[in-house]
Amino acid sequence: MSKWVNLRGMIISQIENDNNLTREELIQKIEKVINDGPVIKGSEGKIFISINLIDNVNNDFVKYIINVYGHLRDRYLPNVCAEFYTFVKYLEKQYMCDELYCCIDDYQKSVTITNYKYDNINYYID
Repeated sequence: MSKWVNLRGMIISQIENDNNLTREELIQKIEKVINDGPVIKGSEGKIFISINLIDNVNNDFVKYIINVYGHLRDRYLPNVCAEFYTFVKYLEKQYMCDELYCCIDDYQKSVTITNYKYDNINYYID
């Protein structure tokens, strides 16, 4: 029988638009950074990531949401929490993580991560 871990969350941030990029160009710029970062995956594939701009692109800084979603087969909660932690730390280094909310569960345990209060993940990493 397979072991499944579910991950659902969103990360809110903003990007500087000093070159007056279009919506598509801004999304491509964000996607490139995400695609170059760590991957969270199960035996049947990686998590789904979508990007939604929530501000007018004519602003100097444009807010956006990164939605993350996945049902990861043959994974364990501590490992997925550690991978998500690494993913968030990578985004922080790119100045791409202002707020976050994420729920990771395996039908027995659940971890909820909100607004930089994700040190509780360490409980599962040991």
